[in-house]
Amino acid sequence: MNKSGNFDYIWNDDLWPKHAPVLFPAIGRSENDAYYYQGKEYEMPQHGFAADQVFEIEDNDGIKLTLKLNANEATRRFYPFDFTLFVTFELTDEGLVLSFKIENQTAEQLSFSIGSHPAFNLPINGEGEFEDYTVTFEPSNLDLKQYKIVKTPNPYRSGDVIDLKAAKGSQIALNYEMFDDGLIIIQNDGIKGVLISSPKTKHQIHVSLDDFRYVCLWTKKVLTQNSCA
Repeated sequence: MNKSGNFDYIWNDDLWPKHAPVLFPAIGRSENDAYYYQGKEYEMPQHGFAADQVFEIEDNDGIKLTLKLNANEATRRFYPFDFTLFVTFELTDEGLVLSFKIENQTAEQLSFSIGSHPAFNLPINGEGEFEDYTVTFEPSNLDLKQYKIVKTPNPYRSGDVIDLKAAKGSQIALNYEMFDDGLIIIQNDGIKGVLISSPKTKHQIHVSLDDFRYVCLWTKKVLTQNSCA
């Protein structure tokens, strides 16, 4: 939240009832919302189950908060592994730092995906329109690529990596039409950060990325004052 301007950077509307869920142990959706492990079929909700679980407070000093999720009867229905997931939020002079740690509590190899799904209010503070905003990737010499999305019979990632047509170098001028095929999965080694900005406002959103090579962009295609991206 921007206290001086009295506005939120994070989405808080009921059009999309989530704000910044943790995606674990899956990102995206599997065919028939299920997968097979050692010959047995397991259900897996879209983006996993962590966002619907109740975490314990592991540590909280007012500046740094660590939450913990242990495997339990509910998680084993979807994911037959014993694990501990730690999610840490830390306030710094530069902003909010989010980090993850997964501990494998079994002798088996632990397969998982993990990510964050923050939804940002665009336009920021209601200044400008959605189409006035640009997403800039760092470093500036990136030639942005994306996974090809096939829409029929249901949207899925084909596995082919193609040029990101909406990009000019490492910049993307946002518009709703670029999301006609659904989400945009950007795949580039060496992505260090993402900046959302507009000449219509002095406010910006910057996300630093140290350990993630994939960045997904998505928005609700609606004509409202605030849209999430």
